[in-house]
Amino acid sequence: MLIPISDQSRMHEELKRVRRIIGDPFDLNRRWLKDEHLQVLPVPTGGHFSGDQSSRLADAFREEGFDHLVAIAAEEMIDDPWLYELDATAADIDDFSFTCGATNFVLLPLESDSVGALCTVNDYALVFGSTVFLERFLFPNTIDQARQEFRAVYESYAESNRQSLDLGAQYLAEDR
Repeated sequence: MLIPISDQSRMHEELKRVRRIIGDPFDLNRRWLKDEHLQVLPVPTGGHFSGDQSSRLADAFREEGFDHLVAIAAEEMIDDPWLYELDATAADIDDFSFTCGATNFVLLPLESDSVGALCTVNDYALVFGSTVFLERFLFPNTIDQARQEFRAVYESYAESNRQSLDLGAQYLAEDR
């Protein structure tokens, strides 16, 4: 279940956390990624995660030892709730995606910034963490297969629509 958080102190702490992680609402802070030795994988999505992706992401979080997550808006929100807690389950990730799919959000474990995802409205998410975390998320596919899938989606977009995936495509060549 998606639980909106309205405690001002908590909101302030989570906002500081997300400001370290993202460069803008559509991209991660590359210096932070490098300093933390994290890998990034662009993943084609439609409205964040759904179905098999939600299940695999929930499994990957739990296999890392994280049972509870926080979703933090990656852009300024005025009226809508922009901070939620949820369990690392496929059902809760699906609920998050349905509720928050029209806004960029960062999805993280409550206890750590070492793994997570920047979920964008541009038909991709940037899933980050160790190679092991990414492999757990992708299983039974490999990181190379996932990169090929993203590349195929990127190349299938009409030239005029490709710009929305450009940031994600930049991660195809990085830190292989």
